[in-house]
Amino acid sequence: MSKELIGITRKHVSELYDPTLDYHNIIHAERVMSVASDLAKQEGLEKSEILKIKLAGLFHDVAYAEAPDNHEAKSAEKAKEFLQTQGLSEADINDICALILATNIHSRPRNIGEMIMRDADVSYLGSTDYGVISNLLRSEMEMLSGNKMDDEEWNDLTAKFVTDHQFFTDSARRQFGEQKAKNLKSIIKTRKLFSKVSKNTIPERGIETMFRVALRNNNGLGQIADNKANIMLSVNAIMLSLILSSLLPKLDNNSFLIIPTIIIIIVCLSTMYYAVLATRPKVVRSQYSRDALLANKVNLLFFGNFNNIPLEEFEWGMDQIMSDKNLLYGSLTKDLYYIGLILDKKYKYLRISYTLFIFGLIAAGISYIIALLV
Repeated sequence: MSKELIGITRKHVSELYDPTLDYHNIIHAERVMSVASDLAKQEGLEKSEILKIKLAGLFHDVAYAEAPDNHEAKSAEKAKEFLQTQGLSEADINDICALILATNIHSRPRNIGEMIMRDADVSYLGSTDYGVISNLLRSEMEMLSGNKMDDEEWNDLTAKFVTDHQFFTDSARRQFGEQKAKNLKSIIKTRKLFSKVSKNTIPERGIETMFRVALRNNNGLGQIADNKANIMLSVNAIMLSLILSSLLPKLDNNSFLIIPTIIIIIVCLSTMYYAVLATRPKVVRSQYSRDALLANKVNLLFFGNFNNIPLEEFEWGMDQIMSDKNLLYGSLTKDLYYIGLILDKKYKYLRISYTLFIFGLIAAGISYIIALLV
């Protein structure tokens, strides 16, 4: 029954798809049906669910020529009208319509079937035929809008779409993820070629100087903070050693000095505690993935983000950064920002340490004077 229904449906929709459309045509519908069926099998769906997915794949863009901005809803209506004549239950028809509606890029998939439909609909992003299919989509968009896009405009549009896109199912990520990354790399290289002929995209030497000076200054401030913390640790360590070796043995005969001595010991330990916090290493980590790197959401220049990935993956990531100005400047910006966060904590603890030391010494000195006078 399922094979017969698929055959009848394929014949029906082939007469509904507009043959003048280069992309949203019967070829695209059959490709989506095939990919969706394959993903559904990998995800372990039952045959009845796979049948629904196949039917949704055939119908999902059938009304594109009539209503490009709302074609999913129109396609669902056409699917419902036809499937009612084929004896499907109302529940099954509603499920198929929901799968069709899920192919709208602004919708959020609610179940594994809808996730599969979304992944199958844009599976060409991870196809070796990406370039050919992308050009068909461009041709169709230009025909429908009546406006011709230049190569740079189209490249920017596709680069953003591919970068922002994420597959929903594990099966799609396994099957299309690697090729999608290669396709995106090719797009980025093309963007790099465009940037060479565009004066507005040539990196300014002043920007590079700004990053160099800012990073150097912040690293210098970090060294100053560490040196000040080391001074505080050394001074208080010497004071504690003198107190323990010289003053404590005399407290048996000078009990009036016990409270002042306890005060200065507490001051030294508290000061050293915050000085240690100021020098304690702090690593800010981000979860690395190729998609996160290409979306400029992870900084591969910081060791905490690449110490757990293979060398080959690190080399691939660095190649992406070196070939794309936006990725490069984005990584440097994140590096500068996280150094600033670390410096903020260092100087916060250092200020507390010095404040405790100054006012603690004053309090301890006053307590010794009072103890001696009383």
